Amino acid sequence: MEKQDHIVYQQFSSINVNDNFFDSLRNSYSDFNSWFQTKASQSKKAYVSYDDDQHLIAFLFLKTETGPEPGVSPVLDGNRIKIGTFKVDWNHHSALGKRLLAIAMRKFAFYSSKYSKIYVTLFENEKTKGLKKLLELYGFDLFGTKNKDELVFVKNVPSNIESNPFKIFPFISQQNGTDYLLAVLPKFHSLMFGDVNLQSEKDISVPDTSSINNIEKVYLSASVNSQLLTFGDHLIAYRMTDYKGSAYYRSVTTSVGTVIEVKNLSNFVTFTDFEQYVKNKSVFSSDELSRFWKQRTYPWVIKFLYNFSFEKYPNREKLLNNNIINEDQRIVVQRIEKKSFIELVKLGETNESFIID
Repeated sequence: MEKQDHIVYQQFSSINVNDNFFDSLRNSYSDFNSWFQTKASQSKKAYVSYDDDQHLIAFLFLKTETGPEPGVSPVLDGNRIKIGTFKVDWNHHSALGKRLLAIAMRKFAFYSSKYSKIYVTLFENEKTKGLKKLLELYGFDLFGTKNKDELVFVKNVPSNIESNPFKIFPFISQQNGTDYLLAVLPKFHSLMFGDVNLQSEKDISVPDTSSINNIEKVYLSASVNSQLLTFGDHLIAYRMTDYKGSAYYRSVTTSVGTVIEVKNLSNFVTFTDFEQYVKNKSVFSSDELSRFWKQRTYPWVIKFLYNFSFEKYPNREKLLNNNIINEDQRIVVQRIEKKSFIELVKLGETNESFIID
């Protein structure tokens, strides 16, 4: 049983085409309703999210293409994935838009042995300024134009000489950086990694929160090892035991991330500076952040990208049996050998398409 996610992959035929959410698309494309009904008759599906009143707040449709794309200059050819329709209320749901974009990029990475690029077209205006900036950050380059009035942005499978973790996201280079386990308490794990489908978290729903939706995550730690982390290092999330059984089986590794930067609370002049830095990226409430600021219990502020989750979740027993950790180690921020990182990625049955070397 999979836990309930606020983002669902739903048949077009089950989505209300008359929802006001689609009005702007109808205004831009006179045949939008006809296109929508065609997709419904073809049993196509899209990623959608709803508010509490069951009105749409986000929509993402992906399609595969081959051959030259009509109207695009210069010629866009080859097997590719198109972000066909992507609409979010960016003023109020920017983090949700980032998670949907991450879904599209992870889908591209998963099938990158078959599709060499992913692309999107957009009209350049005030409403698309945020999306354009986000695309450029995550490795989409301006390729050309479509019908002379739409911009075409393309992201290719990155080469192993590209080291910028934003540009290669969600891919990773196993050979770059140093590798660490990052211990995460169960109550925070479910609020950080919404895509992880642990049996022990199957009854926990995935809410529409910034900490879940954001590609960038911020976590606070007391471990002095945190200061060793540098840009491009790898983190593997180690979800600690919930004490409902032996830690050998309840403590599991779930996800791979890439370090962006590490700060100490002393780097922030005021609490407001600190709160702004972690805003929308942290699992912690304002009250918790205020308490951490005053008590300095968790002085290390770790910012990282959440690249992908494992298909299988190796537990503590497997880590011990494969000599990745030893019995005496207390995992907080724990460095592991490069060979251990590679072995752990294998144990997680990671699709090899996510690895660029």
